[in-house]
Amino acid sequence: MTVAGLYTFQDDEMDHELVKAQIASFVSTPNQKRSRQIIVQGVSALDRPYWKDDEKFSIENHFRVVNLKDTSKKELLEQVSIIHSSEFDKSKPRWEAVWLQGGRKPAMLLRAHHSISDGQGFVRGLLTFVASLDPNVDIASLQYSAGRAVTESKIDAEKSSNNKSAKAANNNSQKKKPSTFQNFFLYCMKIFFFIYGTYLALKNFLKLLFFRRKSMQKNQISRSKQVGWSTEVSLDSVKLVKNVFGVSVNDVLVSALAGALETFLISKKELKDNSFWFMIPTSLRNPADWSVSNQSTVYCLNIPIAGSDHKKRLGSLNKKMKSLKSSSEPIWANIFQSLSMRYPNLVPQLALDYSIGKNFAAVVTNVPGPAENIKWAGKKIEEIVALIPQAYSNSLGCAIYTYAGKVTISIMMDEILNDSCFDKGAAQEIAELFDSNFNEMLEMALAKKVNGDEIKSHIKSD
Repeated sequence: MTVAGLYTFQDDEMDHELVKAQIASFVSTPNQKRSRQIIVQGVSALDRPYWKDDEKFSIENHFRVVNLKDTSKKELLEQVSIIHSSEFDKSKPRWEAVWLQGGRKPAMLLRAHHSISDGQGFVRGLLTFVASLDPNVDIASLQYSAGRAVTESKIDAEKSSNNKSAKAANNNSQKKKPSTFQNFFLYCMKIFFFIYGTYLALKNFLKLLFFRRKSMQKNQISRSKQVGWSTEVSLDSVKLVKNVFGVSVNDVLVSALAGALETFLISKKELKDNSFWFMIPTSLRNPADWSVSNQSTVYCLNIPIAGSDHKKRLGSLNKKMKSLKSSSEPIWANIFQSLSMRYPNLVPQLALDYSIGKNFAAVVTNVPGPAENIKWAGKKIEEIVALIPQAYSNSLGCAIYTYAGKVTISIMMDEILNDSCFDKGAAQEIAELFDSNFNEMLEMALAKKVNGDEIKSHIKSD
């Protein structure tokens, strides 16, 4: 259960000792105490794991340098795959920073166990870190609107300049209060929608429970993993597709991924299902919460096989996501998730994995990263690739990450040599198929927008 970020720097001249010192300084702050703690597991079913300070904590145990053999992406993929799939030393805090030198550009893989935080928590930790290095940085301006906080300075500015809001608030306070009947009616409506949402959640859960995935299912569990990632896609191009087809940004990207997986399995003669189940994590974090912690839940999304019909897949996905957002599924998933995290020995992991985990073809998370280019050790970060764990063996862990107007998707999966689905290079192949599927969708959107005139300006060249 490892989450990670691969940071590639623009400048060839990087002092990794300075980066190491800055990380050491940052993890020593009170808000980063989990980076200096170990997890103590309980024994009985009702025992709860707890955090304990590592009295021997040292940055030397969490920072190392790896020399790449050459400047190729293949070598970088190989080393990142090996590092990312290695297990943490449970006697130490479960995170590390690995400096990768000798490649096309200096890079660093920063990875940590999921128990420390979720993806959005790590993004906010990164932004807090960047802001701590430069007091002139407006931390709120770095975050995309999906998780943007309002800083105190902005609040003060709004209070001093927005007299209309004050007047509106005063007028609202003078309005007649709702009657007892109106309050009762609203209360009944809330109950009704919660019950209806629970019905939708239960209906979706039962479909998942009785589904048995056949595609990509193998008789072996591999501890060896591989990673791959797409080329950067312009966020403006994604929004163009979104606007033309009347869907969301997330719909476009998840649809392109589903199409890529479908194309991949067809090419391997391994497509044996008529739909895919994706686990979609979603944040419960308050916009003003910048803590490094886990505050997320999940949707269970079923996507039908659509072949080369991108419009059909987009429409189906959009409809299903709207239905899921009307359900109480995230609430119940969060309750169950909280119980399983508090009492991990209460529910046998094997039973949980077999009943639900094996049915997911992929975990797909969409993490909005910094909205602007940021610097580390005074040097600009050129590209950020996020990596997340799988739900179960023989499936995918896919992270969609947006950084400075560019979107990258990563693939993490098992590596099983001489296997049709999981042979070396399969993750990168799926990532490249994502590029192809997205470009096809973009061409369709552009053709529809300009009535068939050929425009290539939005299409990223290989």
